[in-house]
Amino acid sequence: MAEEWLEPEDYLEQADRLLEEGAYEEALTLCRKALEVDSQSPDAHALTGRCMAYMNRVDEAERELLQALDYDRECVDAWFGLAFVSWLRADDREALGYLQRARQLAPDDAAVLAQIVGIYGNLGRFDEASALYDETLESHPESAEISYQWGLVLAKQGRHDEAIKIWRDT
Repeated sequence: MAEEWLEPEDYLEQADRLLEEGAYEEALTLCRKALEVDSQSPDAHALTGRCMAYMNRVDEAERELLQALDYDRECVDAWFGLAFVSWLRADDREALGYLQRARQLAPDDAAVLAQIVGIYGNLGRFDEASALYDETLESHPESAEISYQWGLVLAKQGRHDEAIKIWRDT
């Protein structure tokens, strides 16, 4: 049977769906097909890096994400992926730097904002987490991820009842 997809975006769309379903190997295979078609695609390198990070292949993930940035310094997914790699390495300060760069490029990205709220909490920067949470409620009132991260921040402060209420309401 002939290959149906020809464009890297086709492979990446399917790979992203598989990644969300937890089918990491299958997603990685499609990312590699996208790279066969366009070896300089920053999106393909970024998604390949994300797949590898989920598979705990941290060094390989970092190489792919940095390759994405070599092709496009404004690739938000690559900056976001590097933050995830830093988090996997338990380096929240470095993760925050990458997330702040992603926010500069995509100031209203709910996933980026949610992770910054969470990282602020991890770093004990509760006032900043609170201010950003309040700010994001205006632009993303339905974001479960932002609320989830805020609940984690509350729990880190020992405010368990408030955290549970946030999670229940989400």
